[in-house]
Amino acid sequence: MAQNLFSRWAAAKVFKEIWVWGIGYNGFPHSLPYHICPADLKEMPAWHDPRNFRRFLLALKSTAMTANGTSGFTHVWILQDIHGVNTLTNREYFDGKNGMPESLRPLCAEFGIKSFLYFPVDAEMEPEWMRIVADVDVPVAYCEYGREEAVKALQVGVAGEPQGPRVKAISRIQIQPHGVNREIYRKVAEGAPDHKWAARAKMFGGKVAPEDFLMVCVAQNQKRKALWHTLELLRTIKALRPDLRPKMYIHANSENADENINLKTVANQMGLEGGKELFFGDAMLKRGYALVDEYNLNAIYNAADVLVSTSFGEGWGLPLTEAMAAGTAVAGPAHSSVAELLGDDRGILFNTAGHQVVVGDNSRLRPCTDILDAAQKLITARVLAPEEQGSLASFAARGEAWARSEYLDWDRIANEWLKLFGLASTETE
Repeated sequence: MAQNLFSRWAAAKVFKEIWVWGIGYNGFPHSLPYHICPADLKEMPAWHDPRNFRRFLLALKSTAMTANGTSGFTHVWILQDIHGVNTLTNREYFDGKNGMPESLRPLCAEFGIKSFLYFPVDAEMEPEWMRIVADVDVPVAYCEYGREEAVKALQVGVAGEPQGPRVKAISRIQIQPHGVNREIYRKVAEGAPDHKWAARAKMFGGKVAPEDFLMVCVAQNQKRKALWHTLELLRTIKALRPDLRPKMYIHANSENADENINLKTVANQMGLEGGKELFFGDAMLKRGYALVDEYNLNAIYNAADVLVSTSFGEGWGLPLTEAMAAGTAVAGPAHSSVAELLGDDRGILFNTAGHQVVVGDNSRLRPCTDILDAAQKLITARVLAPEEQGSLASFAARGEAWARSEYLDWDRIANEWLKLFGLASTETE
């Protein structure tokens, strides 16, 4: 996301310099056309810790305006989950005392800096998280779902302050989608080395045949992605229609030690046979594939009959739009942004059934995928003839047309951000 935008702005020279406070960056060399400052240091590993963010605020204060009046920073752009950055406006930490600077808004106002927040929303928001939304000049959501949830949270507790900052923030919320790299994510022509059947043979060593029903899930192995439900989906389809020869590839490492998740252990308990009907990213790594390599990822999308998700919630769901752009049918639960991305028959929407609270997930009540409904809808789409409405091919065609439309074009999105920044567009007349 950020790299796509920053690289375009740097190439167009709309900013004299771009400085990034790099979450997860520790100072390793890079060739990107902008500066990156490490936010995660050994002595301060928590990027969101007020003591760590203090360095960034102090940098704003010291470089925003020099003694001779030369301008420094002109725009501050924050890209992060709301719950992770709500302390940016917490006066308990940022009160100007003991060397701790003021919060974001007074610093930006003092030096004429415009502040922007680009935030994903994947579940119901807490009103207390809305401080940062009310504190920036321009809050921007990824999609309409995100805006709606932010508005609902902003409206809570505003009785008695009809003109307060939260109410005023509602009208300022904009929407800008996450783009998709359509040069990378595309349908591969028949006969090419990474065409559907060639990709299957290469990735799975001949263990996935053209007639097999191959479902692919691209997601991090973390609790919010609910990959054990994805395994349950494979088991259910296998029980209902074994003649379809259902198989699944999960593009993730099978074990997450930090969250104590071992998907191979779960699969064994479900009676799913690894290396035969179920494959994980671990095996891809052994076969020379890189989990994060975009071109290999496009081959994986092309190899699939359908990309599936059983996630508990998505702020955007990037694999969904990437797979669409690659000409692959997509399917996921009818909640959060997934319902919006897959709406208008662009994808197969599963019903939800019940809720779950995930440990370490800010006590969010998460809707669960109705596994039986999901299995039945995927089976139906699989058995219909390609020319029929509701087939995998029909969903793939509609999804591809939308993902490759101008709406998700990175050049258009970069220019729309410049308009929000109050700068000239890079588009030629």
